[in-house]
Amino acid sequence: GFGAFAAQALEAGTLVGQYTGECITKDALPTSTGVYTFDLFPERRDTDFLPTVVDSQHFGNVLRFVNHSCDPNCWSCQVFMPQSPDPVIAFFAERDIAVGEELSVDYGQRYFRDGMTCACGAPNCCSSPSPLTPPSSSALS
Repeated sequence: GFGAFAAQALEAGTLVGQYTGECITKDALPTSTGVYTFDLFPERRDTDFLPTVVDSQHFGNVLRFVNHSCDPNCWSCQVFMPQSPDPVIAFFAERDIAVGEELSVDYGQRYFRDGMTCACGAPNCCSSPSPLTPPSSSALS
């Protein structure tokens, strides 16, 4: 697959970049895409609000290749700019990142619904069985 890697060392808190793409409603999103989308307002649930995404399938930068990790080295947030009523998605370094290290963010639990599983390999991976999960009854017999 693809990935995005640090071209220079980044200190914790450093702006990595802006996730760019076409700002469209989820209704306008072609069903064949969705791989390179980022929800602008995932917490909005009001009925008169049109869910909006940044779709970087055709118009994006290298940050569209940032992969998921349950132990990410970056975090994302909405940033409002004076020249635009819509927010932009900014990625920041969660911790110090070395040159050549793959950049990652936590896509969140909503990404892994519908049977998708995570394969990031982090000790706290959301798809790994929890060490606190008791064995099934069939395993005890």
